[in-house]
Amino acid sequence: MTRLEGELLDKETKYEEAYEKYKVALNFASSKEDSAILYQRIGFNRDGVSQLHEALDVLKKAIALFNSASGDQTINIATVQNLLSIVYAKQGDNRNAINYGVQSYQIFNKLYGDRDPRVLSIRNNLGVFYLLVKEYENAIPIFQKIAELYYDENGEATSVDDNLPNAENNLGLCYAELGKYEEAHTHYNRALKYSLQLFGEMHPLTAGIYGGIAEVLIGQSKLDEAEIATNRSMDIYRNTVGEGFYTGYTHNNLAVIDNQRGHYNKSLKNYDLALEKYGYDFDDVHSLDQVNWYIYLLETIKSRGEMCIKAASETKVPAFTHYAQQSFEKGIEIIDYLKSNYKEAESVEAMLEFNYSLYEGLIQIHYNQFEESQEEKHIVKALESFEKSKTNLLMLELQQSEALQKAGITQDQQTKLVELKKKIANFELTQKESPSDSLTAAIGETRNEYNELISKLEKEYPRYFELTRDDVTLNPNFVEQITDDYDVLSFFIGEQDFYCIKLSSKGNEFKKLGESATLDKKLKSLLDDIYNHPSNTSEGNWKKIAEELAQVLIEPFEIDPYKKLLIIPDGNLHFLPFDILQYKEKNLLSSYPIAYTLSLNLLEKISSREYEHKESLAAFAPKFEDPANEVNDYVALRNELGPLKWNEKEANEISELYRGRSYIAKDASLENFIKEVEKVSILHLATHSKVNVNNKFSFIALNDTLGQIEKLYLKDIYNMKLKNDMVVLSSCETGLGDYNKGDGVNSLARGYMRAGSKAVISSLWSVNDQVSAEIMKNFYEQLKKSKTKDEALRNAKLQYLDNADPQYKHPFYWASLTAIGDMETLLPKSPLDALTLPIAALIIIWLLMMSFGTKKNEKGQDKIDLTKR
Repeated sequence: MTRLEGELLDKETKYEEAYEKYKVALNFASSKEDSAILYQRIGFNRDGVSQLHEALDVLKKAIALFNSASGDQTINIATVQNLLSIVYAKQGDNRNAINYGVQSYQIFNKLYGDRDPRVLSIRNNLGVFYLLVKEYENAIPIFQKIAELYYDENGEATSVDDNLPNAENNLGLCYAELGKYEEAHTHYNRALKYSLQLFGEMHPLTAGIYGGIAEVLIGQSKLDEAEIATNRSMDIYRNTVGEGFYTGYTHNNLAVIDNQRGHYNKSLKNYDLALEKYGYDFDDVHSLDQVNWYIYLLETIKSRGEMCIKAASETKVPAFTHYAQQSFEKGIEIIDYLKSNYKEAESVEAMLEFNYSLYEGLIQIHYNQFEESQEEKHIVKALESFEKSKTNLLMLELQQSEALQKAGITQDQQTKLVELKKKIANFELTQKESPSDSLTAAIGETRNEYNELISKLEKEYPRYFELTRDDVTLNPNFVEQITDDYDVLSFFIGEQDFYCIKLSSKGNEFKKLGESATLDKKLKSLLDDIYNHPSNTSEGNWKKIAEELAQVLIEPFEIDPYKKLLIIPDGNLHFLPFDILQYKEKNLLSSYPIAYTLSLNLLEKISSREYEHKESLAAFAPKFEDPANEVNDYVALRNELGPLKWNEKEANEISELYRGRSYIAKDASLENFIKEVEKVSILHLATHSKVNVNNKFSFIALNDTLGQIEKLYLKDIYNMKLKNDMVVLSSCETGLGDYNKGDGVNSLARGYMRAGSKAVISSLWSVNDQVSAEIMKNFYEQLKKSKTKDEALRNAKLQYLDNADPQYKHPFYWASLTAIGDMETLLPKSPLDALTLPIAALIIIWLLMMSFGTKKNEKGQDKIDLTKR
């Protein structure tokens, strides 16, 4: 009886009274299933009062009890999974929302078929979760398929329930977000027609559709019509569900309208009313516990900040700058709060674009303040924002890895976590090759198991929780140490403008360098010209563009001619080898050794790694058979795992130079790779690699014991524990990957750094097999002379250019290789080196003296073959 009383109170929205009834009922539950049903009701109840953490906990208890009582394919479990997906979405954890939504859909669909209204409702929810993470390519087909079930061949609805106007409304929202306003209008009008038919004017769904129509009208700058639609939406909400989240969203729309009209004070008032209706209070951090649908809260705070920057610029009223800064700082505080509750890096990933845009707003404010005052403190604050906007996932993953060790978590538990992550990755690879509903469900179930294990560890090992949530702040002592040797150029590429901070022992600089769109256009033109060089019939205009880019990226700063350069790229600058910039009428390579890092925080973390090694180097050179048809075309070669004629010679020469071991042909196997990864200081891979559109499935090619191709996937590298001072990826495109705002490029090079390597030498495009072998030999010879990695790579390239025929001096052949991470010297592991290196230095000096004044012997080169890695 108490449970029924609780359900009646829930319907009357008397949530706290209902909650007490449910707690009493739990004491009298006669079976696991009765307890599970009560936990399900409590979860619904706690969701109703925005106690999302508690809702998640009790709903998971409900699933565990239902599983124990009746197996994992029951309608009860599917119902709880559906509610879990909604609670996760409100919390901003859209990745888990999708996982549970898929599992719920699978069970409902299996039991009732894809035309059942309950199944369609869950599919609608699933589409919304994809929409929230802006995966419109996944969301739109879901909504379209739902809508199509209701229409005949003439486009007339044969039946109508609430799933049809919901699907049409969501399609309208998708197309509005994509800026396709005519398509959005079409779907909103259909949604309104069927909502009015089903529910009439006074219904929350009708109100939501009016709100969507208002957003389209705002996008089309039809502000008077948009205001009418928004006010209509607000009136309906007030008369149906009362004041709260939904009326808050209509205040957000009114704020946008006021902003476009230039009515900034009214706009600010409406933004603040929206936040109030969402349940958020700027001055009370605990108000976050009362908020539903964090994604909308963040959208409003971001828009408020952007409006205030615009208002400050146009009105010159200082208060707007204060309100803008308040918005962005509070937005970042909210994201940090959310991230602290996420168990997986994939869950954090959905928040990164927001994170990045909020830091962009702060950087713009810091720049304006610096321009006005020229005070160093504004550079420091901007640099903190630069740093915190980068490598979010990578730093989180490194923190989690270290926390597992430091918190005392047992080896068995650590192994279990790795096994679950590998299992997820393998399911995902199989799903990519042969998609199936069962695999989708299996991925979700395994993710749930992983999350539950993490939750358990956080309770049993509180230190783990603390270590994974530590705020990574910039260490001034480390910056001072770096600037002893380097001038550092750190870039931030915003939606509108791009900025650079130069750090130097002689003084720091902070500049806005131009419009991001102009930079991207020039970068694309330059990289296309270089990347496609062997296919081009003309030399191209790369030098002119490289000179223009140097004028923007390098020349605005006073670069110390006696220092090295450390580049911290952003956006598409990740794909630019700064070597090729034309600075003072020559390649920047001629003036400076150049190193790269993804962030200073990351560089400090990886530089502090200390490894002990039994051996100096292991080099791998797999063998690849000739393709069925002889391939001479460059583009075809680039897409084939064809024979490499020079990689065996490269591996053997390097091994001899560095007293290492080479693995050739079938010995260059994954089995031998795994044996060597923790033994050696340097891991050298002279092979093929491929970048996949989904970068987790990018791979480096090895051989198996029979000499067949064996692929080492990026997803597998992620789960390794490497202990190398340097990994050299002497293969194609190992520095390429998808760029993600707030995290960087998801490349093979990054994968090795994440797995433990202190430095990575990688390539930005398809490298030439013969040239790569020559530069690599030069590189190791330079390392053996006690050069740092960036100095060694620079000297190796210059040595190549000194001896190359003119036609092979184009950057395509030599500029692809870049050095990322810790640049410290690496000497062969031998006690004799302490004696032989000084002697070798004396011999080199004597030889230079003997050759002084003599004519340089010009060395020609045979035609370079087209084989690419």
